[in-house]
Amino acid sequence: YILFPVLERVLLTFPGAYSFWLRLWGSKIGAKVYWSPTIEVVDRTHLHIGNNVFMGSKIHFCSHVVRPNDDRLFLYVKKIEIGDNVFIGAGSRFGPGSKVAKGVMVPLLTDLKVNEKIYE
Repeated sequence: YILFPVLERVLLTFPGAYSFWLRLWGSKIGAKVYWSPTIEVVDRTHLHIGNNVFMGSKIHFCSHVVRPNDDRLFLYVKKIEIGDNVFIGAGSRFGPGSKVAKGVMVPLLTDLKVNEKIYE
């Protein structure tokens, strides 16, 4: 998918095709998920999305972060969870361990950092 990003853009134009593609990679994707053509999913195996989810333009999901720790690098990986009936505003970004509860409207340009959660 990194070598041929056009493939993912083509899949995004057909209803259900991108969800099917992500499931092949190990994501858990519910029914009636609307993907805009500018979504970026970095870690496909660590994405759990419920039913009836709408995503605005330029949403970014990244389930890992690397940071320096003394003389070494520390890699933190944790799944991203989006509940049922969620609306995600354009330009939002989700980090490892971020979680959105069922029925939440995520505002435009929201950044959920490591293990950050939205319940209302």
